[in-house]
Amino acid sequence: MTLVGFVYGSLDERLGIKEGLEKALKKPVPLMSIGSFVLGNKLLSLHHCSSYREFIALSLSSHHGEAYGSIVNITNNVPFGWLIRGLHHWAANLMVVMVLVHTLRVYFYGAYKRPRDFNWIVGVFLLVITFLFCFTGYLLPWSQISYWATP
Repeated sequence: MTLVGFVYGSLDERLGIKEGLEKALKKPVPLMSIGSFVLGNKLLSLHHCSSYREFIALSLSSHHGEAYGSIVNITNNVPFGWLIRGLHHWAANLMVVMVLVHTLRVYFYGAYKRPRDFNWIVGVFLLVITFLFCFTGYLLPWSQISYWATP
């Protein structure tokens, strides 16, 4: 038995994969949601232009003695560095808010129950990853706030 035969055969009988895919693909989805806007903003502010990205990557230092000075340099000397850094900062905060609101909505609607219990586990894993990314990004400037945030 091949993998395709297994998925569309006995596994599909038990899980209803084909009907679920058809229903999900036919559902109208808004062109732009707040979550996709925030994610797009994060990605664009992180990798918006190769010349800025290379200059910022060359300017940024993760060594604790040079990190704050490199962030000040990016903010004050790189053309539009303050704007890119500000967009990235506020998009990160909004991303955490959106993920928390979504998690609470899923919890209160009971969407974590069977048959979507595995989606809940994956979502909690992604929530933890989002928190870790935000915490490590919070530490990058190595300012007084970053220093005292570390345990």
